[in-house]
Amino acid sequence: MYQQGGCLMTKALESVNWKQYGLEHPGGKGLPKGPAAVLIHLASTNVQFTSEAKEAVSDNVEVHEEIRRAMLEVGRGLKNHLKKSKQKKKAQEKFDLINIILPEISRKSSEMLGREEPDLSPVITRIMNAVFLEDEVSWDNDAKQNICSVTIYNYTARARAYTILAKWPEGEGVSMAENPRGGRKETNGLWAWRLDTLNPGESAEIRFTVEGLTKGDWNETDIFFRGNGDIIGANKIDEKLLDEMRKVEALAVAEAEHSRYEDIGSLERVLDRAEIIESLDTSKEVSDSETTPAETEGASVESGDWGSLAMEDDVE
Repeated sequence: MYQQGGCLMTKALESVNWKQYGLEHPGGKGLPKGPAAVLIHLASTNVQFTSEAKEAVSDNVEVHEEIRRAMLEVGRGLKNHLKKSKQKKKAQEKFDLINIILPEISRKSSEMLGREEPDLSPVITRIMNAVFLEDEVSWDNDAKQNICSVTIYNYTARARAYTILAKWPEGEGVSMAENPRGGRKETNGLWAWRLDTLNPGESAEIRFTVEGLTKGDWNETDIFFRGNGDIIGANKIDEKLLDEMRKVEALAVAEAEHSRYEDIGSLERVLDRAEIIESLDTSKEVSDSETTPAETEGASVESGDWGSLAMEDDVE
């Protein structure tokens, strides 16, 4: 908009106290400070503008309230996302610290006492008391493939069962090359694996490779899960959003099939017309080449008569 300050959408955005949702918003007035980007899409056949130049959306109480409610919902989602990111960062620091310090203490103590190093999994389980997930996307320069590895650590006192879902850049010319755990496709670009039993202190790795990309095309992924209990490093899948994604994919497939059948129908009509024209041409050639016996005899008699007349002329 050319007149940002006079636009209804800007006013609705400014009416929300973004500080309580995790963004810097000095005094609770004006636009919040980033890093953040907010996209507001207003669709209507009768959008009211302040002037014919359409430089700003004019004031409307109902529209203002609807946009404000939408921003509040976005703010709640942003707050949860920032909270989980903060928890993940703290857990990652704690996890790294424990996995660096405890093994060193164990190794030095074992050397001093002349004993074997003990299993640290029960100790880490008591300290962490959480299910932790690490993911990494790397590039294999020799095979020209992307390698995605997802490792789940169960540092709790009981066994766990999860379904792990990972996003990957599925598309034309891009496919999974190796996938030892199998799993199934949930929707376009989303694959799922079932982990039936993950005992306390154990870990499980999901690893797959993707071919058809170049270096730098795919550097990170999003991991989701189904199951009881949170996983630090992954988000619980939104089943409603997943259903919407499936519906969109099914609609796209149906439209593609419909377009394909229309193209096939058009092609068949063209071929039918071509066959009709070809049959007409063939019939014409046959009719031109075939002659009746009477026509042949008439032609011979006529040629004979002309020959006899020519001979009579020569004699005279």
